[in-house]
Amino acid sequence: MESGGGHSHSAGARVFNVFWYFTIQSNVIVGLTCLLLALNPRRTSTVFAVFRLIGVVAISVTFVVFHVAPSHLLDLDTWEQIANQLQHTIVPIVALAGGSCSDRGPPRRPAPRA
Repeated sequence: MESGGGHSHSAGARVFNVFWYFTIQSNVIVGLTCLLLALNPRRTSTVFAVFRLIGVVAISVTFVVFHVAPSHLLDLDTWEQIANQLQHTIVPIVALAGGSCSDRGPPRRPAPRA
């Protein structure tokens, strides 16, 4: 592994580092919960509901923060711009629309047990 100035430069280290970004974590959580919901639309576990809510809130924060703060500072090439728009705009909009338009409705807390 090459290193210089305390920064890892190997391909493996760079790939690993990507998963520490909040935007990537938000997209992964949304993607996994959507996949699980597609595999079983009647999924009712509390753990799933928690992760779905975490995903929706995190991706909403990603959308708002990106569009309020750094979006106008970027000068990206074509493929970078496409990836950027997918991560910061398209996935949040689709996640919010999908959660509010599905037959289950938006994520909500399970009813308390009596």
